[in-house]
Amino acid sequence: MNRTVIMVIVFVMVFVGGAYMLFPAYREHQSTHRELQAVRRQVLEQQRVNEDLRAEIFRLKTDDRTIERVARDKFNYARPNETNYDFSNPAGDPER
Repeated sequence: MNRTVIMVIVFVMVFVGGAYMLFPAYREHQSTHRELQAVRRQVLEQQRVNEDLRAEIFRLKTDDRTIERVARDKFNYARPNETNYDFSNPAGDPER
């Protein structure tokens, strides 16, 4: 065999061996990258939720109509001379 063929064979063996050794690290990198992207999406979603909550807190501190809406919706409060009606199904009644 001539020297060029031997050099090509050695080069191919080194290349294949290197690829074999690096492939698990590459897969690990890809997996970590996907996890990082998922965490970044979760962070962005939580930032949006936090911003919405901050805006709701601000409205509750500054807007009387927002306070009244929450009091009526969550606590069934009513103004004087108003009557609240509950249209939810009583216990035991089947839903229609």
